[in-house]
Amino acid sequence: MVLRLTFAGRKGGVGKTACTVATADDLATRFLMNVLVIDMDPQANTSAWLGMSDPKRTMNDVLYNSTIDGALNAAITETEWPRVWLAPAEEELASREADRVPASDSRLRRALRTADLSWVDAVVIDSPPSLSPLMLNCLTAADTAVIVTDSERGGLDGVARVLSTAAVIAEDSNPTLRLAGIAMNKYDASTSEHAARWTELGELYAGWPRWRLPKRAAVATAYGASAPPRQFRSANSFVLAMRDVVDHILATREEGE
Repeated sequence: MVLRLTFAGRKGGVGKTACTVATADDLATRFLMNVLVIDMDPQANTSAWLGMSDPKRTMNDVLYNSTIDGALNAAITETEWPRVWLAPAEEELASREADRVPASDSRLRRALRTADLSWVDAVVIDSPPSLSPLMLNCLTAADTAVIVTDSERGGLDGVARVLSTAAVIAEDSNPTLRLAGIAMNKYDASTSEHAARWTELGELYAGWPRWRLPKRAAVATAYGASAPPRQFRSANSFVLAMRDVVDHILATREEGE
C-alpha cells in the first residue's frame, strides 16, 4: 500500500517544508522508493526547494478540476532529485480556500484516488500553516501525519489545535488517519527556552513519539541551492534526526498492516 504522509503545523516557519523534502529524499535514496511530493502550501516553498520555478499546472488546477478523473497526473512533473516527482503549488492555490463545493475537504483525496499512481511508493504532502480548508484536505487525504512545531513560546498551542482537528477528521471522514508523533524543529540544546519547551512538550504529550530536530543553518543553505539537506555536511544532525522520524513511520506502519 502506498504511504500517504503529511507534515502539519498551525504556525508558519516551523520547518514543515524542510521535513517534507528531507523525508522525500530519504525515502527515495535510502529505501529506493518512487516518491510523489504534493505541495499544498500557496507559498510554494517546497516547489521552489525542488527546483520548480514556473510550473504549467499546479495543485490549484488539480483542486479546481477535482471532479475530473486523473486531474492530478497532469500536474505531476519530474524533479532533478532521483526518484522524486512533484505536484507543485502556486500563490493562486490560496483562492481554493474560498471554494464552497460539495465535499470540498476531500478534493485532494479524490484526486489521489482517481490518479494513475501505480508507479508511486510514497506520497509526501506539505500542508499550509493554518487550520484552513487546504490543511483539512491534507489530513483527509493522508494515512499518516506528523505534527511539526518549533521550540519557541506559543508553538505548543498550535500542536493542540492540530491534534484536535486531526482527531475529528479521523473520527468523521478519514478513519485511516494515524498520528505518528510530534517533531520539535529548530531545536538548540544550548538555549534554556528550547529545553523548557521540550520538557513542556513531554509533560503534555507523554504518550506520543517525539523528536528533536536540531537547528542548522545548512538547512536554509540547502533550500537556496534547491538541494537535499544531506548534501551539506553541517546539516548532518538534522538529516539523521529526520531518518529517525522516517524509520518510526515505516516501522509502525508495517506493524499496523
